[in-house]
Amino acid sequence: MVFPELDKLQAREVYVAGKLIARNGQLRQPIPPATGVTPPRDTLQLAPLSADDFILKVGGIHHGVARLRHIRGARFTQWGEVEVQIRDGKVQLPDGFSLIWVKHRHGRHQATPQIALLEGWGELRGAIATSYSHDSHNLVVLGRDAEEMARAANRLIASGGGMALAQRGRFWPTSPCRLPECFPTCRQRSWRASSASCAT
Repeated sequence: MVFPELDKLQAREVYVAGKLIARNGQLRQPIPPATGVTPPRDTLQLAPLSADDFILKVGGIHHGVARLRHIRGARFTQWGEVEVQIRDGKVQLPDGFSLIWVKHRHGRHQATPQIALLEGWGELRGAIATSYSHDSHNLVVLGRDAEEMARAANRLIASGGGMALAQRGRFWPTSPCRLPECFPTCRQRSWRASSASCAT
């Protein structure tokens, strides 16, 4: 690229393999379409999930109390500890906590999903499932209710990726994206849809 000045970084000329292909924002000749290249679609290779997949359990404790490490914070995270009640083998979520559940998306090996307590996101009403999660873009589900989490996750799996929201048995507008989530158009479309839904 040739830049006449560095404060604006507007390219005057663009060269590829030694050939001038664009000048002053205009292509000098059309770019031929690529042959034999297909976008990497349908990379969310997961079987449908059930509510049982989103139950947090502590091995060896059916009734009682346990102290668990948890993830605290949203943008900048740190470890914390919290005491929880366990009934019928299930962790009872403390006030102000939600769950985060993550599973490898590509189906290339038997990946074990990971689930943890999450603090600092508020008490989510419903569930959010998304495949926008740098750097791996695996399936991530947030929520407090296992049924809602399963609904959101399965809607996202069926759509092939993107973002899905479930609340009180209903689905809010879903933003599917079958391409990997590093593609800007898919990412912007999904965040706009999810922001509008969460605000209602």
